[in-house]
Amino acid sequence: MFEDNSWYSHRKVLAEYCNVKDRPVYASIQHGWFKILDSEVPNLKISKIPGNNFLCWSKTVEKQYKKNNLDNIVTIGAPFIYLYDDFNDKTKIDRETLIFPPHTGELEGRPSNFKSHKELIDYVNNKYDGPFSVCLYYQDMKDDIIKLYNKENWKIFSCGNRINDNFLMNFIKIVSRHENVLVCEMTSAYLYALYMKKNVKIIHEFSNKMINRTFRASIIKDNLWNYYSEYFPFFNNETNFTKKIEHVKFELGCSNKKSKKELKDLLGWNNTSKKIFSYLLHKIKKI
Repeated sequence: MFEDNSWYSHRKVLAEYCNVKDRPVYASIQHGWFKILDSEVPNLKISKIPGNNFLCWSKTVEKQYKKNNLDNIVTIGAPFIYLYDDFNDKTKIDRETLIFPPHTGELEGRPSNFKSHKELIDYVNNKYDGPFSVCLYYQDMKDDIIKLYNKENWKIFSCGNRINDNFLMNFIKIVSRHENVLVCEMTSAYLYALYMKKNVKIIHEFSNKMINRTFRASIIKDNLWNYYSEYFPFFNNETNFTKKIEHVKFELGCSNKKSKKELKDLLGWNNTSKKIFSYLLHKIKKI
């Protein structure tokens, strides 16, 4: 029903896991990693439709919602784990280092929110081993940005538009080809790459140049990196790898992964009236 249920191929991934046709669901699906603090649920996705659940990634998110008297919350784990846990393609590692620069927000209407691509390229070229690749968000696939990376003989990838049905699979196939992954923002890409057991590092030297879209705290520190490294140790490059994986699995809700039947029940795919209602609402309201 909600438009963003299908973003980043999440709904399709869950449908394939359940062995059903991709269709509107009678639920709301968390579409990206985020952290909320006590008593803070600003602008979060909720629904007052009877029997309609918000399906979140982790118990942490569920707990914060319920502190705000929102009870129709169910933790199912991130759609990514449903896809990657069954990924059997033995992709050959043929690239050394992949970087995810900060990316443009969907509704901001700018060529790019990040203006330091050349500085970032020079930094990576001097500090890490190539050959290098970059994964650009589709809105950042602009000629002026592409030319900067082509000039340095970097290979350019993109997972596609956020409504691309193969977005997560594209991500997995791109990351699988690389030994190391560098990210400039504390977002889902970092968690996914770590879950794939890649050598992932955050280039926090660029933290003051980022526009961060996952931070929801009421008190914003001057340096967001300090906040994240303090409260989310898995984002700290110095944290033990095993410890990082442990934290990431919790954030992705691995222990809360549902069976096919449980998931179909939660998504309304086992209920004829819910299937009809969600389809009609999707067509009429486009939500």
